[in-house]
Amino acid sequence: MHRMNTLFRHAVTGALSCAALFAQSSLPDLGLLFDRAGKSLRPVWGIPGSAFYGAPLDTGIAISSTAIAPAQDLALAATADGVFIVRFKNGAPETRQLDGAAPNPDLLVLSPSGGFGALYYADRQVIALIGPLTSDTPGMREISSAAFGATAYSLALSDDGQLTAALTSDGGDSPQTNLLILKLDGGDANRILTTPHGSAVAFIPGTSDVVFSDDSDGSVSLVRDVAGTAERRTLLSGEPRLAAPSDVLVTADGKHVLGVSAATGGLGMLDLEGGDPSFLSCRCEPSLLRRLGGKVLFQVTPLKDGIAWIVEWDPANPRLLFVPPEVGLFDQSWNITGDN
Repeated sequence: MHRMNTLFRHAVTGALSCAALFAQSSLPDLGLLFDRAGKSLRPVWGIPGSAFYGAPLDTGIAISSTAIAPAQDLALAATADGVFIVRFKNGAPETRQLDGAAPNPDLLVLSPSGGFGALYYADRQVIALIGPLTSDTPGMREISSAAFGATAYSLALSDDGQLTAALTSDGGDSPQTNLLILKLDGGDANRILTTPHGSAVAFIPGTSDVVFSDDSDGSVSLVRDVAGTAERRTLLSGEPRLAAPSDVLVTADGKHVLGVSAATGGLGMLDLEGGDPSFLSCRCEPSLLRRLGGKVLFQVTPLKDGIAWIVEWDPANPRLLFVPPEVGLFDQSWNITGDN
């Protein structure tokens, strides 16, 4: 492994040297990366295939977890002292603490379009709803999550801020996963279904529909109208190119689901309208999904060992790409470890 990392480092160094002129010029802004080891956010710019990340932005806080809006214009950031909203204006961060928000929630998520946020505190059995985030002073209210009956390990929030979807374990000798829906206007939770071992859940933008993955039976499923009829349809199951899916994300247009498998290195783009799926494979151990700037660019690994991996899922030519540090930051960035 050390030899492979050394060879890869030399290859990246060469690529950086060739691209030095690009790093010095004005390039498109592709969004933000979370540097867990550095407790910071880093800007990404360039074009896919020739993109770089820069030095940590001066937010004034040490970030332990974050959720970055799809538009890359704001982030919710948790610290040991509280939860903050970081807004970006002309590339500069402006940080404001959320009054009343307890530090370090167990889960921190944004709605698909970034209009609302949710903080989940397992010990207090509370979800704090934040928003609308378009407001200069977004409101916050707490809703009991005791109706979950167990600790949620994956959480999603609808775009209207009215529903959360959660995955919990039902315990026992042969535990399974419950998919639960909590209505934030009343605190009532309903169990929608049980699956062998759910791994991730996500809302489709602008709807009350969710997709979820199961890394035990290798499935990705769609549930329409989770607060009503809750009709389930399996999108994928038993596909070796996306075995054990660990995360899912719906594209901004609500037409496709991107899934990744950390265990097998598989990535798949599934068509919600019934078209054929497409697949890629990566030895980069894709373990997360987050939108970057544009409609087809997604982060698929955390920033680790100085590199983050992204996928540009152009239907005509999907490709995996790595994002190295800006020239001059490479040596100090190579030892970055951690995850998003």
